[in-house]
Amino acid sequence: MKKFVAGLTWKEMHELLETARRERIWSLKGMPHECIPYVLLTCNTSFKPSKQFGRNKEAFFVLETSPDPGDYWNFPAGHKRYIWEVTLPSRAVTHHELDLSTPHVWYMSRVQELLA
Repeated sequence: MKKFVAGLTWKEMHELLETARRERIWSLKGMPHECIPYVLLTCNTSFKPSKQFGRNKEAFFVLETSPDPGDYWNFPAGHKRYIWEVTLPSRAVTHHELDLSTPHVWYMSRVQELLA
């Protein structure tokens, strides 16, 4: 998530999680775990600019719409593959491809060595 929102704070993260809980995001059937960071980014009206955190402009995020009405973030072929970043006040839109690979945490290779 910090790839898209420079200096994302714990307070902001907490607010995103609270919004997801309130909107019952976790009850959506079939949402891949790898989509959670992208879905959480859409749980904020906008991320305000902050020189302290290295954010120059206000921005918000939107998941691309599904080709068929009624489809959510289930991932059959041809469905959501991008998240859109809208920068304000210019309304410039940048699309980012969703990376649905599980990140490899630095310490996991050592854990795997110890378990072998």
